[in-house]
Amino acid sequence: MSDLVVIAFPSETKAGEVRQKLLDMRKDYLIELDDAVIAVKQPDGRVKLNQLFHPPPAPAPPAAVSGAC
Repeated sequence: MSDLVVIAFPSETKAGEVRQKLLDMRKDYLIELDDAVIAVKQPDGRVKLNQLFHPPPAPAPPAAVSGAC
């Protein structure tokens, strides 16, 4: 079972420092970590995601079958 943990930090720099500590703990087999994403709200309201591991792209939809019988 996976858990989602969200922690807010006062700056993107601090979030990066904590993420690096988590990655170090992962290397030492102290924790299991699938991903650690830093989300930053931009001044225009958009959210920028800084992911370590990018998910594979979604599969393309199947091509339409065409032709006459």
